[in-house]
Amino acid sequence: MEMLRHDPRLANGVFFDIETTGFSPASCAIYLIGCCRHQGNTWQLTQWMAQDESPEEQRSILNCFFQAIREAPGIISYNGAAFDLPFIEKKSALLGMSPDLSQWDHMDLYKTLRPFGTFLGLNSLKLKAVEQFLSIHREDTYSGGALIPIYKAYTKSHSAKMEELLLLHNYEDIKDMI
Repeated sequence: MEMLRHDPRLANGVFFDIETTGFSPASCAIYLIGCCRHQGNTWQLTQWMAQDESPEEQRSILNCFFQAIREAPGIISYNGAAFDLPFIEKKSALLGMSPDLSQWDHMDLYKTLRPFGTFLGLNSLKLKAVEQFLSIHREDTYSGGALIPIYKAYTKSHSAKMEELLLLHNYEDIKDMI
């Protein structure tokens, strides 16, 4: 937490993570976006989940995300420069939206950590590997890929248990970034 006080990007920025049904914005949906920011002495986490894979639902959660980061000086992600931001930009364009994400200072924690991976003896810099290295325990045991069929089933049943699994994964990704 001390680092937050010394780096204004972390102290005032918005941590975010997305969940998708695959890697291609052209053929896959963005179904969950979570954001977290430090306000006063507390953390404020907000998550938006599409109830189905329709363009309307995806537009809705993207609009909520853009609104949430509108006033933020910066955004923080884990591997967001390679995946999250390009996916959001391409998906937004396909949905007829035209956000300019370049206006935010983006800090990619993966890129920040990458030069130290070998020094730290990390064979992988995936978030779960870094969490293990730091002895951070997760309740969530799923990978993002393993959650895709759960989300697809959720769109048909709207099961509270499935929703809880999906939200927990995204929550822990964001919490563990911080």
